[in-house]
Amino acid sequence: MTTPDFAGGPTIPVPTLYATGQKVSAPVLRGTVSDAVALLTTPPVFQGTQTQVSGGQDFLSGTAALVIIDTELYDNWNGHLVTTANSNYYGMLAGWYLVQSQPAIIMSGGTINSTTITQALTGLSVAGGSVTPYGGPALPNAAGQYGQPQAAAKLMKMVNVGARLGAGNDYVQGLAFQNTGATQYMAQVAPNLATLTVRWVAAASGATGLPVPPLAAFPSPPSYVTSAFMNANVVNTVKFLIFPPIMEYYLAGTGQTLTSISSLPGTGQTISLDMGTVDNEGGTYSSGTWTAPVSGVYYCYGQVAISCSTTSLSGAAGLTITSANYNGGATFTYWPGNWQASAAAVTNCFPVRRRLRLNAGDTVSLAGSQHDSGGSAKNLLGTGGTECRLITIWESV
Repeated sequence: MTTPDFAGGPTIPVPTLYATGQKVSAPVLRGTVSDAVALLTTPPVFQGTQTQVSGGQDFLSGTAALVIIDTELYDNWNGHLVTTANSNYYGMLAGWYLVQSQPAIIMSGGTINSTTITQALTGLSVAGGSVTPYGGPALPNAAGQYGQPQAAAKLMKMVNVGARLGAGNDYVQGLAFQNTGATQYMAQVAPNLATLTVRWVAAASGATGLPVPPLAAFPSPPSYVTSAFMNANVVNTVKFLIFPPIMEYYLAGTGQTLTSISSLPGTGQTISLDMGTVDNEGGTYSSGTWTAPVSGVYYCYGQVAISCSTTSLSGAAGLTITSANYNGGATFTYWPGNWQASAAAVTNCFPVRRRLRLNAGDTVSLAGSQHDSGGSAKNLLGTGGTECRLITIWESV
């Protein structure tokens, strides 16, 4: 049981199966039901931004740097401390967190042209060690505009928790990168604001293979509430909701390329990811295809990272969906709009995110496309800071 940073806060429930004929005491119910309600109605969530750094935080060219988060919009578990000297969010409860970070840099001065980018990144420190950065969306820069790519998304596991600012506590942070050749500054005027969002999505471990909570009505007298009913509708419901299906796979190997095409296709080229960060239902991702283990609404995020050349023009990431809920059941790729312009001769990373209502057995794959003026294929990027990635999180029935 994990103690949060504030007195009397929720803990992770530890439900146990009921035996036939067992008398259910109030403490047992509190440990199963009350703890679950308390946690699931107030899971750790944080959102912050930057508004107070005089003149806007400066960002040197060519180095990924911490984004200062000095203004709290929401922090129900007190995992963040408002100070320009420390912009980390410390894990207060063990588990998996969805971390999303988005910079907003004012582009003024320097060599701002088709070869420069601004990139959103997330970072994780385990037990207070060095921060490991994970590259996200990268946007070509333009003079007089904001370097504001879509937010980078990453699933991160924090298990050394409960002590904000503790030397051995896990923490996460947002980072940003730009390569204009000159120092740039963070914007601080809405809606162009840097943000960091963190939310707890699942316990660090738990039961697998459970069905979506059946939401069955309790028996009415003279019928009895049996142990089987309690196990199916209370115990397993709690176990499912604190450890719902989550998945993240990424590309670690090399050798995959993305063919050049002249327009977005109805079904994009599938990118086969080969390394799992987490797949708590086990085997839901295989050979480039993720299969929904249960029905429900899923948060889905994908990114396609490619090494662009001087002839690169544009690219896109998509989600290839096969579900009776979409397109009459025929497979298609959801693209978030049209092409995204690419910056030449640097790493580009194109994002896609969408909530999908899926049935058990429906499939989703990460798709990509790119257009090169010479028709050349481009290398897909694996481990090395910025890689192709797919995330799915069950959120509701």
